[in-house]
Amino acid sequence: MPYIMLSDGSAMTSVPIMLQQQQSFGNVAWLSDAQLLYTLYSPIAFGGINNGGEVDLFMTATTSGGEPKTLYSGINLQRPAGSPSQATLAFEAEHGPFQAQPNIDVETLDVSTLTLHILTHNDGTYIQAAWSPDGSKIAYACAKGKQSLQICTMNSDGTNMRILTAGMNSHQWPAWSPDSKRIAYFNEAQIAGKIDSTIFIVDVDDSHERAVTSHTGVSRDETPSWAPNGREIVFQTDRLGSGFRIAVVRPDGSALTMLTK
Repeated sequence: MPYIMLSDGSAMTSVPIMLQQQQSFGNVAWLSDAQLLYTLYSPIAFGGINNGGEVDLFMTATTSGGEPKTLYSGINLQRPAGSPSQATLAFEAEHGPFQAQPNIDVETLDVSTLTLHILTHNDGTYIQAAWSPDGSKIAYACAKGKQSLQICTMNSDGTNMRILTAGMNSHQWPAWSPDSKRIAYFNEAQIAGKIDSTIFIVDVDDSHERAVTSHTGVSRDETPSWAPNGREIVFQTDRLGSGFRIAVVRPDGSALTMLTK
Protein backbone atom coordinates (compact mmCIF):
# COMPACT_ATOMS: atom_id res chain seq x y z
CA MET A 1 0.00 0.00 0.00
CA PRO A 2 1.45 3.43 -0.93
CA TYR A 3 1.78 6.21 1.62
CA ILE A 4 1.90 9.99 1.33
CA MET A 5 3.24 12.48 3.87
CA LEU A 6 4.16 16.13 4.25
CA SER A 7 7.67 17.13 3.20
CA ASP A 8 8.84 17.26 6.82
CA GLY A 9 7.84 13.61 7.37
CA SER A 10 4.65 14.34 9.30
CA ALA A 11 1.00 13.42 8.61
CA MET A 12 1.75 10.07 6.99
CA THR A 13 -1.40 8.48 5.54
CA SER A 14 -2.05 5.43 3.36
CA VAL A 15 -3.71 5.44 -0.07
CA PRO A 16 -5.98 2.37 -0.31
CA ILE A 17 -5.42 0.30 -3.45
CA MET A 18 -7.50 -2.86 -3.77
CA LEU A 19 -5.72 -5.93 -5.22
CA GLN A 20 -7.07 -9.22 -6.48
CA GLN A 21 -5.39 -12.56 -5.80
CA GLN A 22 -1.81 -12.77 -7.19
CA GLN A 23 -1.83 -9.09 -8.13
CA SER A 24 0.81 -6.65 -6.91
CA PHE A 25 1.61 -3.02 -7.59
CA GLY A 26 4.66 -0.79 -7.82
CA ASN A 27 6.34 2.17 -9.54
CA VAL A 28 4.20 4.68 -7.66
CA ALA A 29 4.68 8.29 -8.85
CA TRP A 30 2.82 11.59 -8.89
CA LEU A 31 0.75 12.33 -12.00
CA SER A 32 -0.65 15.55 -10.52
CA ASP A 33 -1.04 17.09 -7.08
CA ALA A 34 -4.04 14.84 -6.38
CA GLN A 35 -3.34 11.80 -8.57
CA LEU A 36 -0.95 8.88 -8.26
CA LEU A 37 0.30 6.84 -11.22
CA TYR A 38 1.23 3.21 -10.59
CA THR A 39 1.59 -0.20 -12.25
CA LEU A 40 -0.63 -3.19 -11.44
CA TYR A 41 1.03 -6.55 -12.09
CA SER A 42 -0.68 -9.88 -12.85
CA PRO A 43 1.60 -12.89 -13.56
CA ILE A 44 0.96 -15.09 -16.59
CA ALA A 45 2.73 -18.07 -18.19
CA PHE A 46 3.36 -18.59 -21.89
CA GLY A 47 5.12 -21.95 -21.54
CA GLY A 48 8.84 -22.68 -21.85
CA ILE A 49 11.54 -22.29 -19.25
CA ASN A 50 12.07 -18.54 -19.76
CA ASN A 51 8.68 -17.53 -21.07
CA GLY A 52 6.77 -16.37 -18.03
CA GLY A 53 5.49 -12.85 -18.09
CA GLU A 54 3.23 -10.20 -16.59
CA VAL A 55 0.15 -8.38 -17.72
CA ASP A 56 0.86 -4.82 -16.61
CA LEU A 57 -1.74 -2.09 -16.25
CA PHE A 58 -0.84 1.58 -15.88
CA MET A 59 -3.33 2.93 -13.35
CA THR A 60 -4.22 6.24 -11.73
CA ALA A 61 -5.79 6.76 -8.31
CA THR A 62 -6.63 9.85 -6.30
CA THR A 63 -4.79 10.44 -3.04
CA SER A 64 -8.14 10.01 -1.27
CA GLY A 65 -8.39 6.47 -2.64
CA GLY A 66 -11.11 7.01 -5.23
CA GLU A 67 -11.99 4.52 -7.94
CA PRO A 68 -8.79 3.76 -9.95
CA LYS A 69 -8.64 4.27 -13.71
CA THR A 70 -6.75 2.16 -16.25
CA LEU A 71 -4.69 4.20 -18.73
CA TYR A 72 -3.00 1.37 -20.64
CA SER A 73 -2.26 -2.36 -20.46
CA GLY A 74 0.46 -4.53 -22.01
CA ILE A 75 3.00 -7.30 -21.40
CA ASN A 76 6.17 -6.76 -19.34
CA LEU A 77 5.96 -2.98 -19.01
CA GLN A 78 7.57 -0.95 -16.23
CA ARG A 79 7.87 2.49 -14.62
CA PRO A 80 5.31 4.77 -16.29
CA ALA A 81 6.10 8.48 -15.99
CA GLY A 82 3.54 11.14 -16.86
CA SER A 83 4.60 14.17 -18.87
CA PRO A 84 4.12 17.59 -17.23
CA SER A 85 0.98 18.10 -19.36
CA GLN A 86 -0.31 14.62 -18.33
CA ALA A 87 -0.98 14.00 -22.05
CA THR A 88 1.79 11.41 -22.57
CA LEU A 89 3.26 8.51 -20.63
CA ALA A 90 6.87 7.39 -21.01
CA PHE A 91 7.69 3.86 -19.88
CA GLU A 92 10.04 0.93 -20.48
CA ALA A 93 9.03 -2.19 -22.43
CA GLU A 94 10.86 -5.53 -22.60
CA HIS A 95 11.15 -7.04 -26.09
CA GLY A 96 11.77 -10.73 -25.58
CA PRO A 97 11.14 -13.68 -23.25
CA PHE A 98 10.72 -12.87 -19.58
CA GLN A 99 13.87 -13.61 -17.48
CA ALA A 100 15.99 -13.97 -20.65
CA GLN A 101 17.63 -10.51 -20.42
CA PRO A 102 15.86 -9.06 -23.47
CA ASN A 103 16.42 -5.60 -24.89
CA ILE A 104 14.41 -2.89 -23.12
CA ASP A 105 13.21 0.26 -24.88
CA VAL A 106 11.73 3.56 -23.78
CA GLU A 107 8.32 4.10 -25.36
CA THR A 108 5.71 6.85 -25.13
CA LEU A 109 1.92 6.62 -25.16
CA ASP A 110 -0.44 9.45 -26.09
CA VAL A 111 -3.14 9.03 -23.45
CA SER A 112 -5.96 10.46 -25.59
CA THR A 113 -5.22 8.67 -28.89
CA LEU A 114 -3.38 5.59 -27.47
CA THR A 115 -0.65 6.17 -30.08
CA LEU A 116 2.62 4.40 -29.23
CA HIS A 117 6.13 5.57 -30.18
CA ILE A 118 9.32 3.57 -29.58
CA LEU A 119 12.01 6.16 -28.83
CA THR A 120 15.08 3.92 -28.52
CA HIS A 121 16.47 1.29 -30.83
CA ASN A 122 15.95 -2.27 -29.50
CA ASP A 123 19.71 -2.67 -29.15
CA GLY A 124 20.34 -2.41 -25.42
CA THR A 125 18.89 -1.42 -22.06
CA TYR A 126 17.02 1.90 -21.92
CA ILE A 127 15.14 2.37 -18.66
CA GLN A 128 13.86 4.75 -15.95
CA ALA A 129 12.50 7.52 -18.17
CA ALA A 130 12.06 10.94 -16.53
CA TRP A 131 10.53 14.01 -18.17
CA SER A 132 12.17 17.41 -18.04
CA PRO A 133 9.96 20.01 -16.31
CA ASP A 134 8.93 21.57 -19.64
CA GLY A 135 8.26 18.19 -21.27
CA SER A 136 10.73 18.76 -24.12
CA LYS A 137 13.31 16.15 -23.04
CA ILE A 138 13.51 12.74 -21.38
CA ALA A 139 16.37 11.57 -19.18
CA TYR A 140 16.95 7.83 -18.80
CA ALA A 141 19.54 5.19 -17.94
CA CYS A 142 21.12 3.57 -20.99
CA ALA A 143 23.57 0.77 -21.84
CA LYS A 144 24.44 -1.41 -24.81
CA GLY A 145 25.55 -5.00 -24.37
CA LYS A 146 27.40 -5.52 -21.10
CA GLN A 147 28.35 -1.87 -20.69
CA SER A 148 27.46 -0.15 -17.42
CA LEU A 149 24.36 2.02 -17.22
CA GLN A 150 24.90 5.74 -17.86
CA ILE A 151 22.61 8.76 -17.56
CA CYS A 152 21.39 9.90 -20.98
CA THR A 153 19.00 12.49 -22.37
CA MET A 154 17.03 12.81 -25.59
CA ASN A 155 14.32 15.01 -27.03
CA SER A 156 10.79 13.81 -26.29
CA ASP A 157 10.55 12.43 -29.85
CA GLY A 158 13.72 10.33 -29.41
CA THR A 159 16.11 12.62 -31.31
CA ASN A 160 19.36 14.22 -30.09
CA MET A 161 20.46 11.45 -27.72
CA ARG A 162 23.35 12.38 -25.37
CA ILE A 163 25.31 10.43 -22.74
CA LEU A 164 26.05 12.67 -19.73
CA THR A 165 27.97 10.39 -17.35
CA ALA A 166 30.96 8.06 -17.62
CA GLY A 167 32.72 5.35 -15.62
CA MET A 168 32.42 1.69 -14.76
CA ASN A 169 29.76 2.03 -12.03
CA SER A 170 26.04 1.77 -12.69
CA HIS A 171 24.34 5.19 -13.02
CA GLN A 172 20.61 5.01 -12.36
CA TRP A 173 17.32 6.79 -11.60
CA PRO A 174 17.67 10.22 -13.26
CA ALA A 175 15.65 13.07 -11.76
CA TRP A 176 15.56 16.58 -13.27
CA SER A 177 16.03 19.69 -11.18
CA PRO A 178 13.10 22.14 -11.47
CA ASP A 179 15.22 24.50 -13.62
CA SER A 180 16.21 21.63 -15.98
CA LYS A 181 19.91 22.46 -15.54
CA ARG A 182 20.88 19.44 -13.41
CA ILE A 183 19.98 15.77 -13.08
CA ALA A 184 20.27 13.85 -9.83
CA TYR A 185 20.90 10.10 -9.94
CA PHE A 186 22.53 7.37 -7.89
CA ASN A 187 25.93 5.84 -8.62
CA GLU A 188 26.02 2.15 -7.72
CA ALA A 189 29.20 0.15 -7.08
CA GLN A 190 30.03 -3.31 -5.73
CA ILE A 191 32.18 -3.42 -2.58
CA ALA A 192 33.11 -6.86 -1.25
CA GLY A 193 30.09 -8.33 -2.99
CA LYS A 194 27.69 -5.75 -1.53
CA ILE A 195 25.88 -2.86 -3.21
CA ASP A 196 27.14 0.62 -2.29
CA SER A 197 25.37 3.60 -3.82
CA THR A 198 25.64 7.37 -3.54
CA ILE A 199 23.52 10.28 -4.76
CA PHE A 200 25.21 12.34 -7.51
CA ILE A 201 24.33 15.37 -9.63
CA VAL A 202 25.37 15.96 -13.25
CA ASP A 203 25.08 19.29 -15.09
CA VAL A 204 23.10 18.93 -18.30
CA ASP A 205 25.13 21.46 -20.28
CA ASP A 206 28.70 20.38 -19.53
CA SER A 207 28.30 16.88 -17.95
CA HIS A 208 30.11 17.94 -14.75
CA GLU A 209 29.45 15.28 -12.07
CA ARG A 210 29.76 15.52 -8.30
CA ALA A 211 28.67 13.51 -5.27
CA VAL A 212 25.90 14.82 -3.01
CA THR A 213 25.89 12.16 -0.27
CA SER A 214 28.68 10.21 1.39
CA HIS A 215 28.84 7.55 4.08
CA THR A 216 31.25 5.29 5.91
CA GLY A 217 31.07 1.57 5.27
CA VAL A 218 28.71 0.11 2.69
CA SER A 219 25.31 1.79 2.37
CA ARG A 220 22.70 2.46 -0.29
CA ASP A 221 21.52 6.00 -1.03
CA GLU A 222 19.13 5.64 -3.98
CA THR A 223 16.13 6.88 -6.04
CA PRO A 224 16.56 10.68 -5.76
CA SER A 225 13.77 13.16 -6.44
CA TRP A 226 13.92 16.98 -6.33
CA ALA A 227 11.71 19.21 -4.23
CA PRO A 228 9.65 21.57 -6.45
CA ASN A 229 11.64 24.56 -5.16
CA GLY A 230 14.96 22.86 -6.03
CA ARG A 231 16.34 23.32 -2.51
CA GLU A 232 16.30 19.67 -1.43
CA ILE A 233 16.66 16.17 -2.86
CA VAL A 234 14.67 13.35 -1.27
CA PHE A 235 15.98 9.78 -1.50
CA GLN A 236 15.82 6.36 0.13
CA THR A 237 18.69 5.08 2.27
CA ASP A 238 19.54 2.05 4.38
CA ARG A 239 22.33 3.85 6.28
CA LEU A 240 20.50 3.29 9.60
CA GLY A 241 20.12 -0.45 8.99
CA SER A 242 16.95 -2.60 9.10
CA GLY A 243 15.59 -1.57 5.70
CA PHE A 244 15.19 1.66 3.77
CA ARG A 245 14.12 5.02 5.15
CA ILE A 246 13.33 8.36 3.49
CA ALA A 247 15.83 11.21 3.81
CA VAL A 248 16.38 14.68 2.35
CA VAL A 249 19.60 16.54 1.61
CA ARG A 250 20.48 19.86 0.02
CA PRO A 251 22.05 19.72 -3.46
CA ASP A 252 25.39 20.82 -1.97
CA GLY A 253 25.36 17.79 0.35
CA SER A 254 24.51 19.68 3.55
CA ALA A 255 21.63 19.33 6.03
CA LEU A 256 20.92 15.64 5.50
CA THR A 257 17.77 14.82 7.49
CA MET A 258 15.99 11.50 8.04
CA LEU A 259 12.23 11.85 7.51
CA THR A 260 11.19 8.34 8.51
CA LYS A 261 12.49 6.36 11.45
